[in-house]
Formats: sequence, structure tokens, C-alpha cells
Amino acid sequence: MAQLLFDQSQPVSDEQIAAYINEQVKDNADALQGARDIIAEWISESEQARTTVRSMFQETAAISARVLTTKKDAEEAQKYRDYFDFKEPLADCPSHRLLAIRRGEKEGFLIMDIGIEKESAVGELKNIFVKSSNSAGGQVALATEDAYSRLLKPAIETEFRMSSKTAADEEAIRVFAENLRQLLLASPWEASACWR
Repeated sequence: MAQLLFDQSQPVSDEQIAAYINEQVKDNADALQGARDIIAEWISESEQARTTVRSMFQETAAISARVLTTKKDAEEAQKYRDYFDFKEPLADCPSHRLLAIRRGEKEGFLIMDIGIEKESAVGELKNIFVKSSNSAGGQVALATEDAYSRLLKPAIETEFRMSSKTAADEEAIRVFAENLRQLLLASPWEASACWR
């Protein structure tokens, strides 16, 4: 049934759907949901879909952070107050800010998200996968939205979380090394002044 819907060559009738009802599939709604789940998996495994979403992340991803409401007034959370309601393009986020947000998330005060505009991403995916305006095309459109929200967005976000952390760590190490180099090149009198 998933293949029949995904082909979108003809509308799928209630009688065709009813042929898939059994002990595990109670009714037509269950059958359609199961077929959409399968289609969503196919879409999320498509190299074209992943490449499309990945390139949108590279161009337009934004990092956002918000405070956990239950911890907003905690004294320890105040060191992250600049990030209680924060959003900025990921490409513009300096390494120290990214690492601070990640630290706030790890300590349980912030929720961090890296994402793109959902409507644009789903629209691009629908342009690829929805080929008909019939009922089968409507089911594929629903499966496309599900594929993005449930499978593609979390997977690509994880990739960008890891790559942005790696880049931020490398930048922090570079800055630390440069600061240490300057300190080691300083005269003993200048170096002792730095430690006072």
C-alpha cells in the first residue's frame, strides 16, 4: 500500500485500503498511518532529501536557546541569563558563545536547538516527492511533513551539533594556545605581572 501511495499514479480508494486491514491493522486510518510511516522512512533515507535538508542547514541554520522555566529563578542559572531567550544564525555564533550554551544545556538550565525554517524545508521536500494532487499525493505530502519533523530534522541537527562543537573546540584550543604562546614569549617581568 505504501508503494501504491508513493507512486501517486492514481487515487487510492477506500476499497483498496480496506484490503490491508487485519489483526494488527484495525481500520483504514490505521492502514494509511502505517503506509505513511513507511513512506516517511523512505523519504528520510533518500540521499536527495538528506542533501537538500543538509544544504538548507548549511545556508540558514540558526542556533536558539531558552531557559527551562522550572530553573529560571535558580541562582546557578543566572550565569546563563544572556541565553534565556536567544537566537542567532549558527554561522555567526562565536565559539565561546556556542560552548557556553552547550554547557548551560549540559548543566540542565538551557534547551538548545539548531534548526531551519520548517515550512521552507517541508516545501522543498514536497517539491521533490509530491508528484500528484490526488489523494495519494495528499498522503505523500503528510508523510513528507512527518519525515522532516520526526526523522530528517533530528538527524541533520545532530550532525550540525557535532560539527559545530568540533569547530568551537578547535577554535577554543587555538585561542588558548595563542594566549599561552604570547605569555611564554613575554619577558619574565611581564609574565609575572600577568599572574598577579
